[in-house]
This record gives sequence, C-alpha cells and structure tokens, in this order.
Amino acid sequence: MTLTKIRRSQGNGQLASSWNLLLPDAMATGKSVRVVRLSCVLVACIFAALAQTQKLPGLEQPIPFSHKLHAGEQKLNCATCHKNADPGARMGFPTVAMCLQCHAEIKTDSPSIQKLAALANEKKEVGWRRVYQVPSYVRFNHRSHLAANSACVTCHGNVAEFEQMYKAVNINMPDCIKCHEANGARTGCSYCHPRMK
Repeated sequence: MTLTKIRRSQGNGQLASSWNLLLPDAMATGKSVRVVRLSCVLVACIFAALAQTQKLPGLEQPIPFSHKLHAGEQKLNCATCHKNADPGARMGFPTVAMCLQCHAEIKTDSPSIQKLAALANEKKEVGWRRVYQVPSYVRFNHRSHLAANSACVTCHGNVAEFEQMYKAVNINMPDCIKCHEANGARTGCSYCHPRMK
C-alpha cells in the first residue's frame, strides 16, 4: 500500500489530495528513493557552493593578507610588520618596502605580490583599511600597553588564526576597566578621557 493510499484510508481527503500531488503512486516505488537521494545530493552541492563563495569576516583589504600564514605558520612577531612610531599611540601598517623585504623573492608570481611591486615602482603605499578605530574622545597609547606587557591577543584576538583580519574582540569601556583593574592599572575617568579633567 502506498503512502497516498494510507492517507486516503485515514479519512482525511484534504490531506490525501495534497499527498497525491507530492507523492503520486508511481513514486512510492524505487523511483522515490532515487529522487530523494538526488535531492539530497543537490542540496549538499548547493550548500558546498555557498560555503566556498562566502566572504571572509572583516574588511577586505587592498592586498589580501593572511595573518594565519604570516603570524601563525611563519611565526612572525606582530612588531615585525606593525611598527610603533613616536609618540607610540598607534601601531603602524606594513609599508610596501617592508613587505618587499621578503616578497622581492618569495611568491613573486602571485598577482597580489605583483601589485605590491607595482606600488613600489609608483612610490605608493597600500592603503590598508583600519579594522580597530579608537574613538576621538579616548586617549589610548599602544606603547604604554606594550611596556606593561599587554599581549596583542588581549585586544585583537588570536590573529595568528585569522585568514583575514576582523574585529574579533569588542573593545569597549567596561572591558577596558575590567582589564585595568585586573592588572592594577589606573581606572580614573581622566586617565583615558583627557577632556574630562
């Protein structure tokens, strides 16, 4: 007995007619098994295609840069590429010349590295997009945090696992205060908000 006949025998004509449209008697045989299998394969292929075309989290940069490769696999220290120029408030972005210290010989056939070389010839910089932005009303100095042995991962997440940089840690006042308290740093308003003196 097919599924449609079972539904009819239960006395629900409306339900039975809807099942007739979806599962005709011919599909109650081996054909239905093949249709279900093919449908599952089709759905799996669609999900696989979508997974491959999804964008990475974070801002797309002018030149793709993998922290996972450089900081993770190659074990480069953050300060290798991110210099802390005076007065130390910000960490800098790698310059084209800095990238080409390695990439003048490594992976030179890559279109991204060729783009870097072209920028160097034109005496231009990459124009990296900043992922973390300190608000204008907050005084923050990277150098003082580095001097206090703060780890980059505390505020930026484990970037050594990121294919593309993204805002992994939500930096906000309660979290900053919590960290300052845990490390014996000052928490007075005017310490981070100089206009509140």
